[in-house]
Amino acid sequence: DLERAMVERLPETAQLDYKRQLPSNNLALAVDVAAMANEGGVLVFGVAEDDAHLPAELVPIRGLQTACERIDQIVAQRLSGPPSVRFWPIRIADGA
Repeated sequence: DLERAMVERLPETAQLDYKRQLPSNNLALAVDVAAMANEGGVLVFGVAEDDAHLPAELVPIRGLQTACERIDQIVAQRLSGPPSVRFWPIRIADGA
């Protein structure tokens, strides 16, 4: 699905949001997750957008396991009735 989104340059919607990296601010991350939880949706980290907010390139996230643990902790601590969060790490050619 990610490859299709990149090739077809699928725009962001209420159910799909691209992020170049995880926000350094925990509250901002909680807000992003809560926004997707309202209607059900997908946050895609590691995708840079162009000026038209379309996916432009993959930006590998180092320390993926740590990032997933951080998201789990923030969701549990910051969101009441925490939504279910699932992770689909995707390995790319350079091993990131």
